[in-house]
Amino acid sequence: MGNTRKAILDAVAREPGSSISGLASALRIPRTTASYQLHKLEEDGLLAELDASSKERYYAYDTPEDRLRAKARIVASNENAVRILEYCSRRSVQSRAGIARELGLSNPTIAWHVQRLKRLGLVSELSRRHYVTDDGRQVLTTIQQERGMKYGPV
Repeated sequence: MGNTRKAILDAVAREPGSSISGLASALRIPRTTASYQLHKLEEDGLLAELDASSKERYYAYDTPEDRLRAKARIVASNENAVRILEYCSRRSVQSRAGIARELGLSNPTIAWHVQRLKRLGLVSELSRRHYVTDDGRQVLTTIQQERGMKYGPV
């Protein structure tokens, strides 16, 4: 791993929820470099991106458990994503149109969330049907446990 990438990963570990602009400024590197390196770190499975109010935030993880917790935070931050993951976990095979119809959400909303869930490795797609992966079930269990502790059963 190169020095810039390592510096970015260390900075995200120190400051969870770091933004591209914040990292670029703190490390005195071009924003495009920060963006590229963050994308590569995400591809390598060393951090996760969370969109919060249209602003990308990044979180680092070191262990598989950290990775699942980071994914759970990402999904739990949007109620529609949680609903889609829960729905897909109860139904073995679902099309986007079927999910949209059952949950009363628009097709573009379903498409956006399913794409993010796929990118996180929580949902897989085969012949336009969506399946929850093992990681998806673990993330859903984590969310339900955390919500159960705070708010009662999901």
